Amino acid sequence: SLIIFLEQQLGYFSDSLQRVEGLGLTQKDLSGSLIERFRKYCEHVAKLPVPVSNGLWDDVRGVLEIRNCLVHNNGLLDGFGKASTVTAFSNRHKTPRIENEWLQVDKDTSLTVLEIVHAFVETIHQAALKKYPDNDKKLQQ
Repeated sequence: SLIIFLEQQLGYFSDSLQRVEGLGLTQKDLSGSLIERFRKYCEHVAKLPVPVSNGLWDDVRGVLEIRNCLVHNNGLLDGFGKASTVTAFSNRHKTPRIENEWLQVDKDTSLTVLEIVHAFVETIHQAALKKYPDNDKKLQQ
C-alpha cells in the first residue's frame, strides 16, 4: 500500500543519511511516532534542512493516523487516541468523510493521500540531493 511505501521511504532515507554522515544514532533510537522520529533525525541528528511546511508535516501525520485508525480501530474515531489528528485532516481536505464517528474512505481520500505522499517524498529527496549533490548514488543505495 501507499502507507507501506511511505514508511519504507522514511526508513531507507534515514538509513542513507546515517551511512553518508557516518552517524552512530539511528532513527529507531529516538522517541515519538514514526514521522516525529524521522523529522528529529533529519533536522537534529543529520542536520539536513528539510523544507517541508508545517502543513505538509501535519498532512503526513494525518495520513499515518488515518491508516492507524482504519487498521487498529476499524475506522471508528471514538476511542482512537489520535482522533483529533484525523479530524483535523478531514476538515482541511474534506476527506475522509466522518459519519457518526466512522471514517468513510473513498476515491477522493486515496487521491489526496497520493498527492500528499508524493509531495512529501519528492521534497525530502530534493533536500538530500541539494545537500549531497556528489553523493546521489550513495543516497539511493
